[in-house]
Amino acid sequence: MSGLMACRAIRSRDGSLPILAVTAFSLAYYARRAAEAGAQGIVGKNDFDGMDAAIGDILHHQAMGVRLDVSESVSFDSARRAYLRLAGDMEPTVVDLSTREREIVEQYAQANKPAVIARNLGISAGSVKTYLDRAQNRLGLSSRADLVEYWWQRS
Repeated sequence: MSGLMACRAIRSRDGSLPILAVTAFSLAYYARRAAEAGAQGIVGKNDFDGMDAAIGDILHHQAMGVRLDVSESVSFDSARRAYLRLAGDMEPTVVDLSTREREIVEQYAQANKPAVIARNLGISAGSVKTYLDRAQNRLGLSSRADLVEYWWQRS
């Protein structure tokens, strides 16, 4: 069983125990996956100072955030919120989106085309479309029109 599978298995049964994911691999690759699996934070296995700080963060603040680069960060749910999400008792919300996804969906909901959003943010139109697709999938929506409607109803 992988660490992410173990995390998901624990979290789907318990909403009180904080889980810190520890990895030898790229945080940029695993942070979002760990958050989706129900962890409250992630740290590199050789980052002892970061591990100490992360343990304090999840014990005192219930969850932590990880800054992956200048354009994206990952926020982790509290143990209780992750439990409810994985147990199916909670629908995803706009706060479940990354900062960049929210920024792009907001601009898209204001009738900006992907090319305009890309120019505004200094990224490619293809990246904008990828972020929109991720947001749509994360929220369980079937179309961009649904994404815009969802945004206006809940933000």
